Amino acid sequence: MMRKISLLTCSLSLLTTLLFITGCAGLERKVKVEILPDIPYARDDGSGVPLLMDIVQGQKPKKLPRHAIVMVPGGNIPEGARKQEAQRKLAHALAQKGYVCFLIDYRMPLLDVPPEMEKKIPFTDRIRPAAMDVKKALRQVRDHADGYQIDPDAIALLGDSAGSVIALAAGVSPPDAFIEEGETPVKVAAIINLWGTADYFPELFGTHTPPIMSVHGGQDYFIGYSLTPALNIDTLCKKHMIPHYFFPVPTAQHGAWQAVVDDRTLPELIDFFLTEVTGAP
Repeated sequence: MMRKISLLTCSLSLLTTLLFITGCAGLERKVKVEILPDIPYARDDGSGVPLLMDIVQGQKPKKLPRHAIVMVPGGNIPEGARKQEAQRKLAHALAQKGYVCFLIDYRMPLLDVPPEMEKKIPFTDRIRPAAMDVKKALRQVRDHADGYQIDPDAIALLGDSAGSVIALAAGVSPPDAFIEEGETPVKVAAIINLWGTADYFPELFGTHTPPIMSVHGGQDYFIGYSLTPALNIDTLCKKHMIPHYFFPVPTAQHGAWQAVVDDRTLPELIDFFLTEVTGAP
């Protein structure tokens, strides 16, 4: 009888321990996220109005320094691009994984011009102000890395749609491109391209270009034709021996925020990529 009671006691004790461990593991995954809004990072040279960014990060980080992601929202929103809901949700999910996300506003590029103006104004000139703003944001984050508790050599750049076009131009170009006279060159550790294109500036790619991750929908006819923009990036990366992590989503249209590839959601794909190329948290 005593043996049965002892076995029962041991079993209950073991079950309690397992439940406690499981509960603790669940608690560890629930990271509280805070948003620090309206942080100036530069000034619009045309109006003198401050360009702002919002910082999305987990509270009480367990591992320092953290890795950062500067995020360039798409949507061609004249003001408050950093408030784009889909990218803010992505930033929240990434902050729970230990990243510090910087969502930025930027001067709107001239993406759509009349056909007769396309040859008169080179594409890189039309996006120059926006790409310069991205470089300014990167420099602000890098130069204040200690205050943000981040690794200055592990800053990634992410963009979606039109924002990805700007992020790609700023990220794949040489460190001294898209900067003003007297500004220090700035580079990134990795680029996350979400359904964007680099078809307008293949000449910017080179040995200086960091690893790139691309997610693109097979039913996306908003930017380019199907997977063609991402396949073109893949060709350029092979030419210049740049690591390219390409995750096609055959059934997805433009804006594949809910994409699942190899049983990984979009935040998980990004975390996987950054862990591979930067040793992210």
